[in-house]
Amino acid sequence: MSTFPIIGFVTQSIILYFLSVIFTLNVHLFDFFLGVLLGIVSLIFWTSLGVLLTVFINDYQKRDTIIAMSIMPIGFSAPTFYVIDAVPNYINFIASFNPLTYQIMAMRSIIYGQPNLRYKSIPIRHFKQN
Repeated sequence: MSTFPIIGFVTQSIILYFLSVIFTLNVHLFDFFLGVLLGIVSLIFWTSLGVLLTVFINDYQKRDTIIAMSIMPIGFSAPTFYVIDAVPNYINFIASFNPLTYQIMAMRSIIYGQPNLRYKSIPIRHFKQN
């Protein structure tokens, strides 16, 4: 189940590395390689989790609905498309429970050579109580 996603991920990673060389971005090959390895481990984690979730579902329509309804919040609450400091508090709070957030932060810190694996948590007092 993970073979084709890994091949696609590695192919995209190689293209991104060549683009970073063309645009003279400061990305070291060894750090990039470590980041890709971490990405492959993360990809295997998510594929295995998806297989575990869908093993017990016999109906294809239910399976597709469950996968679609779970992937969207996971994908959009992780800081893939935005900077974690520039979002509203409720998205920041949701992202703090998302494992994809920590995987992305680890990959970025490895690739850019800036080891920072701590997530900026939001103190509870920032949330307004109704």
